Amino acid sequence: MRIVAVPLTPKAFAPYGDVLTPPDDFGRAYFDEGLQTSRSTARPSLSLSRVRPLTSLPLEAKVLERHEFSSQSFLPLDVSRWLVVVAPSAANGGPDAARAVAFLAGPATVSPITRARGTTR
Repeated sequence: MRIVAVPLTPKAFAPYGDVLTPPDDFGRAYFDEGLQTSRSTARPSLSLSRVRPLTSLPLEAKVLERHEFSSQSFLPLDVSRWLVVVAPSAANGGPDAARAVAFLAGPATVSPITRARGTTR
C-alpha cells in the first residue's frame, strides 16, 4: 500500500492525538496531562532514540508499535523534518494498515511536538 504524507497540523492529527504547541511568547507550556497511562503499575517514561537517516525513498514501514495504554510523545532533537505514521486499531486489536496515515512534520509545521494516544505507530 502507498501512503502519501500530509502536513502535520493540529486539525489533521486530532483523530490520533495532539500537536502540542509551544507558547507564543517567552515562557513555559505544561503538558502534564499528556503523560497518561491507563495501567496503575505504569509510570511516565522518557527516553532518547537515535535513528538512521533514510538513504532512499519510498520508505517501507515494516513494523508499527502499539501503545494501547499510554501516550507517546515525539520531540525530535536535531532534524529539519520527520515522518509520523499512525493507524487506528483494527477489530483484532492490531493496526488497521489499510487506514494508516502519514504526516510530514518540519519547519512549516505548527509545532514540532506531537502526542499520540491509543493508536498504532
